[in-house]
Amino acid sequence: MALLGAMSACGSDDEPKAASTTTATTPVATTPAPTSPTQPQGSDGVTITIGNWEQHAEDPAVLAYSKLIEGIGASGNAGKIVPALRDVASKKVLRLYAPGLQQQWDNDWRVDEQGDAKILSSRASGSTTRIVACLWAPTTDFKDKSGKLINNQKAEWHKQRATVSVAGGTAKVTTISQKGTCSGGEPA
Repeated sequence: MALLGAMSACGSDDEPKAASTTTATTPVATTPAPTSPTQPQGSDGVTITIGNWEQHAEDPAVLAYSKLIEGIGASGNAGKIVPALRDVASKKVLRLYAPGLQQQWDNDWRVDEQGDAKILSSRASGSTTRIVACLWAPTTDFKDKSGKLINNQKAEWHKQRATVSVAGGTAKVTTISQKGTCSGGEPA
């Protein structure tokens, strides 16, 4: 009898069930909005903002070029060659910039901590990439202690050509020259 009493206390299948107050939801898959790749900051206090970075973010030669320009500026400001410059500059390029760096140190000239550039082209052929870029003179040229541009440089884009070689996963700027100007107004 005890077994029968226990079963009847549980109820039977004939009793109506209470309606559920919760509703099931189906998860909706969302796709994140595409984001522009973020350009890394310079490691030694000078950052060159490349205006068309999103077009070149995956290009190791453009990254090496921007690190070179940042390293030159940071070395001048620090009064010594910073590691980032040694990492991306060939010995030939270091020798090319050594007299200018020495002059900058001797005269206590500085460059802005934030400079502007744009890449006109980056063309790879095997392990070598040729870059044509423009640097905005007011933000990348030397200034004296008072902040005045040396040699009264005009506000214009200076054209540079660089060769970057990649070997063993390491990119080095092997040649660089500056000649002429680029069209366009102030950076955005």
